[in-house]
Amino acid sequence: MYIVFARAGGGWTAPINMGDTVNSPHQEYIPSVSRDGKYFFFTTNKSGNRDIYWMGAGIIEQLRKETPHVPTSGPTRPPSAAR
Repeated sequence: MYIVFARAGGGWTAPINMGDTVNSPHQEYIPSVSRDGKYFFFTTNKSGNRDIYWMGAGIIEQLRKETPHVPTSGPTRPPSAAR
């Protein structure tokens, strides 16, 4: 999965791969963030079944901090299931 962020000067970043913490050699899709912004959910078939996984949404903030020209808070476009 990939994620994009709003740039400080307008527009969006290029898609950023969410890395091995989220992605596997299998398919990940249907990303969602909880209303309170604390949890990141997605569906994957890495176990051979379509299972829902969740983790702390801190990975999103970590990626935001590592991306140049992105404000430390602001709109986040939902991650894409495209690989």
